[in-house]
Amino acid sequence: MRGPAVVVGNAPSRLALTLEDLRGRAVVMGCNALYRDHPWVDHLGVVDDGIHQEVLEAGWAPPRLVVRYRFEEKRTIVEHDGTVSRVVRDRNFATGPMMVSFAVDSGFAPVYLVGMDGTHTSVYAGTASYETPQAERAMRTDEPEWVAQVARLAREHPGVLVQVGPPLCGLPRLDWRGLLRALGQVAVR
Repeated sequence: MRGPAVVVGNAPSRLALTLEDLRGRAVVMGCNALYRDHPWVDHLGVVDDGIHQEVLEAGWAPPRLVVRYRFEEKRTIVEHDGTVSRVVRDRNFATGPMMVSFAVDSGFAPVYLVGMDGTHTSVYAGTASYETPQAERAMRTDEPEWVAQVARLAREHPGVLVQVGPPLCGLPRLDWRGLLRALGQVAVR
């Protein structure tokens, strides 16, 4: 195993956390527009073309990885500076589960999930690439498809995923202090 990874989604619960505390303690994998506020993340996952173009125009990629799903080719790829470096397991997942899959398939363990609240809400709602207003998204009561995708990954990789925040898919949970304590006892490779 390669040590711990933290996959950071964009649900409101992550706003209560100081993500900079993760630097140097784990490999940090962000989702979509997270790079706007935390450009230091190690890897970034994107699915939609709009956010992918935004990331490239921002010059974010090198030397970090951008993991993205290419709808037209129906495959998940890893890019360096816009150039495909490898194809990873094709799952057609939403961004958060895609990054969780990337983390476990890359040998990271444990994989901590932060900012994945099991809802449709995003801290970036109403901004570029997130045009659906937050209020409209918050009114949805159905379970997002990505929650079932995380549950599938939890079944495929028992004991590897740990939720930090609200309950999700019956995963074991830690609070923020518990995560920092757990990461203080491991070395990043």
